[in-house]
Amino acid sequence: MKRRFLFLALAILLISGSCVSPSKPEPTPTSTPISAPTPTLAPTLIPSPSPTVARGQDGVLRLLGEDEDIETWDPHRTESSTTHRPLSFIYSKLFRLPESDGPVPYDRPPLPDLVERWEMTSPTTYVFHLRRGVRFHDKPPVSGRELVAEDVRYSLDRFRNSSLPSRAWWRAVDSIEAPDPYTVRINLSEPFAPLLFYLGGHFSWVLAREVDDAARSTPAGAIGTGPWFLKDYVPGARAVFQRNPAYFVPGLPYVEEIQWQMVKDTLTRRAALVSGLLDVMPVDKGLLAELKQGAPDLQVYEYIPLWGPGAQALAMRSDVPPFADVKVRRAVSLSFHRPAWRDTFLPGGGVDNALRQAQDNAAPVPAVLGWGLTLEQLGVAGRYSRFDVAQAQQFLAEAGYPKGLAIYLNFPQDRGYERKVEVLADFLLAVGITAELRSLSEGDYLKAVRGDYEGILFYSLPSLLEPDEWFFLQHSVAGGRNVSHARDPSLDEMLKRQAGLMDKKQRSEALEAIQKYVAEQVYYLYLPSAPQLEVSSP
Repeated sequence: MKRRFLFLALAILLISGSCVSPSKPEPTPTSTPISAPTPTLAPTLIPSPSPTVARGQDGVLRLLGEDEDIETWDPHRTESSTTHRPLSFIYSKLFRLPESDGPVPYDRPPLPDLVERWEMTSPTTYVFHLRRGVRFHDKPPVSGRELVAEDVRYSLDRFRNSSLPSRAWWRAVDSIEAPDPYTVRINLSEPFAPLLFYLGGHFSWVLAREVDDAARSTPAGAIGTGPWFLKDYVPGARAVFQRNPAYFVPGLPYVEEIQWQMVKDTLTRRAALVSGLLDVMPVDKGLLAELKQGAPDLQVYEYIPLWGPGAQALAMRSDVPPFADVKVRRAVSLSFHRPAWRDTFLPGGGVDNALRQAQDNAAPVPAVLGWGLTLEQLGVAGRYSRFDVAQAQQFLAEAGYPKGLAIYLNFPQDRGYERKVEVLADFLLAVGITAELRSLSEGDYLKAVRGDYEGILFYSLPSLLEPDEWFFLQHSVAGGRNVSHARDPSLDEMLKRQAGLMDKKQRSEALEAIQKYVAEQVYYLYLPSAPQLEVSSP
């Protein structure tokens, strides 16, 4: 079994260099607009290649998309991974984040993508020089024209003026200028250490300014400079992406076509992988042996996810009683029994020490991130992340709840989380907190992650790689993802300071102080991450 950390979507990692080069000649490019697809009631898998063609040698990569449809083709309308994973085939950014087979190094400089070179002309002024000759996909109304600085200015301004929670990335940006076709200047109100990371972040796509807002939400408006262009789309079934022959990186992409297939049924997924209709898909450990019987050469990757179904947290509504009292929040954290949780949901067998450490030290952030402190490194500040029924009950009594209290434990329905919240409710009951389980519809859940809930919310973490993302967005009054409603002036000041520290050592020290402070305040309880498996054809 191959083991490694995957911090980006597996599909993107495969695309970036580990796929088999196509054996067929380059296809003839097409600029034919996408016609309106005929809706289907159930996904239709694209037929597998001829039996005489080895898997992977036909230049086609067959990926299992999410079990939900692509929400919109406009990258500034949603932060859903269901949407941004396929959009990553179409669009490019100024920078791309470095890949890593170990802990994610937040302070490693991002790699140039659309940028050829850049410099800081002052502590608050960045000048970026664009690659020349980068062209948009050959589709109307853009028709393959060259990308220029005005497209970058338009795209970043559109993002920072959007309603997305991640618009807080740009809080230090005063203005963005395009003084000539190949130069972009970003003026800041103050020094801002995360800027380059955010320019390579997962929402900072560069768009063509001719496409209006209405068209951009449709498949026909999905026009970028990325390695593939959208060839075909059937809602709820599949999206097909064709190799961009004019892509600006010589020799890339390796894959001629990506088939993004949306298959909800588990049995259909398994049969598709074994038969060659899918090349990559996630699996449960219990199904792995059965799958390998039908396809013994499958490659297996095990990793700790940092967001989504494998990474969850409890947010406590800290602006109102009872969780406005830190002693109640600490009692919740002390009720969490890590060994019991691990034995129930994270059974052993094949998880190496590095992955096990990442599971066991998931408070207040996963140590796998590289800048996250382990419980041992937290020292005294980590004492509330350890199981202690007596201490939890004492805190409840000191907070005015000697006989315990009743709260709501909210969770999204239809995601398989019922057993987890039942176990969490048992943990809470052991210290005197009675939790009434509330199953939320998708609409109510989306409202809850924006802060509209009572009690505790069990939710899946969004993608949070940069420390500023993790702490500012989730803990600041001005943060776009402050699910716990934290209102902490001391923490706000610490968060503002760390973002302005350009010296790596000074910022690292500031981040350590923040982690220790957050561990003591317990605005969130981060649950250990479950190892996930992806299997692919050899």
